[in-house]
Amino acid sequence: MSEALGDAAQIAQIIGEFYSTADEHRRAQLNAYLCQIRNELTKEQMIGLCSGLIDSIYPSSVQYFGAMTLYTTIRNHGEVIVADQQLLESLKCYLIERLSKGAQTLTQSVTNKLSSTLGLLTLYTIPDIWPDAIRDITLIWSSNEELLLRVLAEIAAEFHNVSMPLAQRSALKSELHRISKHHVVKIISVILQDALQPSLRQAAIECVEQWLKVPGVELATWRETLSQALFAIKDDCPALTSMFGILAQHDELLVSKELVLDLCRYINDHVAEKVIYEIECEGADSEEVCLLISSICSFLENVVSILVKENDLLQSICVFLCKLATWPGKYLIDECVSESPITFFYLVREELANKPKLVYPFLQESYSEREFQPYLNEIYGHLCEAAISKLAWPSTSQLNMEQQDTFVQYRKTNHEIALSAHQIVGGCDVLNFLNSALSASTNDANISRCEAVVFLWEGAADYLFEVHYPSICQCLALCRQLSDSLLTSSSLTTDSERCTSSVMNLFIALSHLVQVHDESDRLQSEIIFSVCLNSFNLSPTTALQCLEKYLEDRPDCIKNCADAICESCYAYFANSANSSKQRLVALKCIGNITFLQNVLYRVIAPYVEDLNADSTNEVSASQASMSSDSSSSKTDKKAFQISIFASLFSSLNNKKLDLGNCEPATMIILRHSWSVLRKIIDESAGTGGSKLGDKVCDAINSALCSLPQPLVGSFLPDVCDLLESALFTNPACASNLAKNLILACGGENSATAPALCEPISNWLSTFNNKLEHPAMDEWMGIVYSVFRKEYSWLRKQPSFLHITSNGLQLCVKLLSSSNEPVVVKTAAQTICSIANQSKSNGDEQVKLMLAECGEQVVGTSFTRIQTPLLRTTLETLAELLFFYTITFPAETRAVIKNSYPEATESQMVQAMLKMTDNARNFKQMVIRINQAALKEQKA
Repeated sequence: MSEALGDAAQIAQIIGEFYSTADEHRRAQLNAYLCQIRNELTKEQMIGLCSGLIDSIYPSSVQYFGAMTLYTTIRNHGEVIVADQQLLESLKCYLIERLSKGAQTLTQSVTNKLSSTLGLLTLYTIPDIWPDAIRDITLIWSSNEELLLRVLAEIAAEFHNVSMPLAQRSALKSELHRISKHHVVKIISVILQDALQPSLRQAAIECVEQWLKVPGVELATWRETLSQALFAIKDDCPALTSMFGILAQHDELLVSKELVLDLCRYINDHVAEKVIYEIECEGADSEEVCLLISSICSFLENVVSILVKENDLLQSICVFLCKLATWPGKYLIDECVSESPITFFYLVREELANKPKLVYPFLQESYSEREFQPYLNEIYGHLCEAAISKLAWPSTSQLNMEQQDTFVQYRKTNHEIALSAHQIVGGCDVLNFLNSALSASTNDANISRCEAVVFLWEGAADYLFEVHYPSICQCLALCRQLSDSLLTSSSLTTDSERCTSSVMNLFIALSHLVQVHDESDRLQSEIIFSVCLNSFNLSPTTALQCLEKYLEDRPDCIKNCADAICESCYAYFANSANSSKQRLVALKCIGNITFLQNVLYRVIAPYVEDLNADSTNEVSASQASMSSDSSSSKTDKKAFQISIFASLFSSLNNKKLDLGNCEPATMIILRHSWSVLRKIIDESAGTGGSKLGDKVCDAINSALCSLPQPLVGSFLPDVCDLLESALFTNPACASNLAKNLILACGGENSATAPALCEPISNWLSTFNNKLEHPAMDEWMGIVYSVFRKEYSWLRKQPSFLHITSNGLQLCVKLLSSSNEPVVVKTAAQTICSIANQSKSNGDEQVKLMLAECGEQVVGTSFTRIQTPLLRTTLETLAELLFFYTITFPAETRAVIKNSYPEATESQMVQAMLKMTDNARNFKQMVIRINQAALKEQKA
């Protein structure tokens, strides 16, 4: 094997077969053999083998394999290789000699890889081992400038592939900065002055690019050389694309203002004319031109803050980019150049319109609105005008699926064109222009163009104010005209659906202004009627979103629209083909108007009564008509039906409504449906019961939030009875329901508060008997809520001491025995809350209870602070120990001394017990004790 490994000719034969064979199995065998060679040879043997493979007697594929393997060896073992002075010198001499003598005979790929190898090796040797590397390389290849430039370029390029300690890497980077400033810049500059051969110029440009990519290199030192390089490539689109792409991402770009302005002038004087010429010759969909435009725009976007300070230059750049953004034709069909410049104009708008002039102190002298506004008004107006045609959807047959997705993204990019124009131009001129365009497009029955105008209106809507009401009202009138004439149910096309969706989104965007207008009732009524009569069939999703937005505050005008809303929403809700989520939104819209009793009885009550009549597991005819999908399980059907109640309850918020003698709709629905909901909880142990039980608890929770407190009290016994079962079958949602029930019925002035004491006491007794129950973490949330939020009124009740005693017993047991971090945390927080509340209110009897369980609490707390804990738990236990230390100082010290005799010798424990005057310092000392204990355990 060793002889075979050392035979370069045999290895070369294997490599040649590896590249030439078509047998996949044989190729895998050869690959395994070559990998074995790489793993078994020493670094010296591998370097020797690679040197032999690069010999000119072998095919180019073998030479490249050798060059690639040599590069990989140095990349993986660079620091070890440079530590061997003899090996380093022989390798360095070999690379220099091979590149010098073989540059004309080696293929370009082999030459490039050897250059990369020398560049990588050089980085491992500077500045300590080979301090004058750049000078030596320059002297060696002074007569071969192209090779010199390629090696210099590789030195910079390989910096990202060097693996070395951070301090050494930092020193290397500093050395590269010095080399760049004092050597490389001068070398490239001299060569570019006399470079006549295209290959030499190309090598110089690549060298510039690679050195500019070195992190932290100062652009200011490259100003003159960069100017030479850009002049050399002014007619080369790919080279310009690459160069400006590098400059756009450079960290030091904004440091040198003069360099930035030089580059902007170069774009204006040379690149702009080149781009326009290329578009006219190659077409506006040329990939090469599009990439160049994207690169230039990325650069200009990053220097906007400097460019806006140069009025004349900004004007020239804006004119150039405006030509691109408004290039004739449809995007993706006729041109692909109009997307890239848009972000630049957004950034210019932000710099000039949104930032205060104090950001730029020079503005007091050189800036005035009169200087900027005339040409910017014209440019942004032109952008807005062109956007209408460009954003109008072409026929779907003209775009494939991928192009359609691209066009959607293009529209998103251009969405704020109207806003930018509006903020630059000011007043209502842009809005009035859009209204005129919408009116003309409606008269011409051009739905696509109408949609584009509405889409632009929406982009500006969120930033309008009361001063724009005349234009807004005109726009709303035009949208209603558009809806009545072109967007009717008889015009069911893709364009009409898309336009309807945009109109709905505009209504939503303008809602914050419409709802506070002097004639808001009239405007909202017209919008709602427009939505209900025309939009449901065309774009039901956005129509429901619009209705939900305008109905959420229950304006007075909905009394006039109630019938139309109910008819449209109920028809959508009753159609089981629609999505469940959207059906529930439709039902919520109905709920927002069902405080009108006649609406409730006429539309909702029959359905509720029909569902309530289903006392068995069979599905009624009404339910079957709503859930006809045969693939849906009975559980999913019932879950959706329960969601109906939750959706209604969430929208029937009666707390702020003056209902007079009318019974709230929530009460009617809850009374009709209670038996069904109760039965689901009782049967929740069956298949899918957990899901249904959660739905029931959530629905009742919504009902509690909807009703005034006196009415909640009437359902208190029923809800408490339901919770007796639900706390076991559906602990998470039931615990949440219990907490909200206590919050709704409790309170110092609440008439229902006394009735809560008995269920709270029963729950605590149940929890005390179920300490190992997996739902304890959820149950403890109820306990903590009672003593944290309800203590003030609970202490006035006759059963207060009994409840508190039960709660303390439960928490102390759990603090001592539980292995669940959340349970331990909540138990500690509850005891701490009781302690603090009793101290604040002077409850001596509660203080005696705390003293009785003090030995167990202090002992357990001190034990737990020496174990891994949640940070919150540790801090709570610290508060608890602090309470006992200042309230029962002698007893606390005695407990710690008797339970942990070694603790008395601990300086940290003694320091903790002395910090009774500062809770914060006490807590910090507990944390230190915890950290010390954990460190000792780990050791």
